[in-house]
Amino acid sequence: RRTSWRNLTVQTALSSFLLMVRRRWSVLKKRSRLILVAIFIFISFYSMISTMDYFYSSYGVDSVRKGRRSIQLAVPTTPAFAVVINTYKRPYLLQKAVRHYGEKCGRKNRVVQIFIVWGDLDVAPPDPYSFYTKVDESSAAARNRATVSILRAEKDSLNSRFLPIDGLVGEALFMVDDDITVECTSLSRGFEAWRSQPYALVGYYPRLASPPLKESNRLTETGDKKIVYHGWPRVFWTGKFNFVLTKASFLHAMYLDLYSGPTHPQEIRDYVDEHHNCEDVAMALLVANQTKVTGRPGSDHSPVYVEGNVADGGALNGISTSGHFALATTPSSHMSERSSCLVDLNRMYKERGWESPLHQVQLRDQSWVRHFPGFWWQIHPCNLWEWLSLGNIFT
Repeated sequence: RRTSWRNLTVQTALSSFLLMVRRRWSVLKKRSRLILVAIFIFISFYSMISTMDYFYSSYGVDSVRKGRRSIQLAVPTTPAFAVVINTYKRPYLLQKAVRHYGEKCGRKNRVVQIFIVWGDLDVAPPDPYSFYTKVDESSAAARNRATVSILRAEKDSLNSRFLPIDGLVGEALFMVDDDITVECTSLSRGFEAWRSQPYALVGYYPRLASPPLKESNRLTETGDKKIVYHGWPRVFWTGKFNFVLTKASFLHAMYLDLYSGPTHPQEIRDYVDEHHNCEDVAMALLVANQTKVTGRPGSDHSPVYVEGNVADGGALNGISTSGHFALATTPSSHMSERSSCLVDLNRMYKERGWESPLHQVQLRDQSWVRHFPGFWWQIHPCNLWEWLSLGNIFT
């Protein structure tokens, strides 16, 4: 009897609800009905696609999945990687970063070494062991920890983050700013992406350098071709990018030697010091020039975008966008400064007889996460802050 009474109560409540919906539906205007139907169809379609994507998504960039390789190079056998943290006068963020990558992620996520680039010349660096809390050395937590070393820079320069590293184990480096936190699973996913294309830049922040939209505005006053720096909104809308930011990226250790070596123009490093910006653009150009990326389908060395979970505390307060290294005071002026960097650095390449090395690649082809069924709009940024990179979007 109790069960029958409950069933009757549920049926009565459902009937009352449906009757109420029917009455309210009948008083709606035709336009309102069409809007509600459209919303219902959109939500249903999006839910269906999201469910299919959850069960059937996979990993691998287009060239690896289809077995197309322009140049055959041996994949590094290193089973682990080192994290290089760039910091400047932010001890709380630094400690948080070291504990996240070296302790929370640690060896179980194949992080074996932590290197801290210490650029504060007036302050002595802390003891490397001071970043971790004291635990039993035989405990699982202690065994999971990565070793910590401090690289004290001789010069207050953004170029210091790309100096060669003594004592490095293996060939894989993850370069990251102290205000960027990549979730451990996403970090491991990025390392697998790098192992598939170890001579490419692999990262979480894709960017696009392209000519201005208006043909009448494509030359500078000196006759150089204008290049406009674009963030995620333009990357998403066009479905193209040509480099990733090194503030959260994997790269081969050999690029540190090349960046600081004699074959890399000294005027580029001087430019970075003068403008306190664009060292990541300089590295992206170096990698592209070294590997001769052509953007053709199947190129092994095109940049790779890794979609993941990334917390970004430096969207408006990053190392090169605020504080000591700040040159631009607003997001829009920062984007303008980056565009100027692209023009100036490409001119330096041309003065050496080199072609501009950046070539556009398809975001869908060079994304490590392969969404199902593969619509272009299924690719997402690593955090919501990326949608706010609206500077230059209509330029």
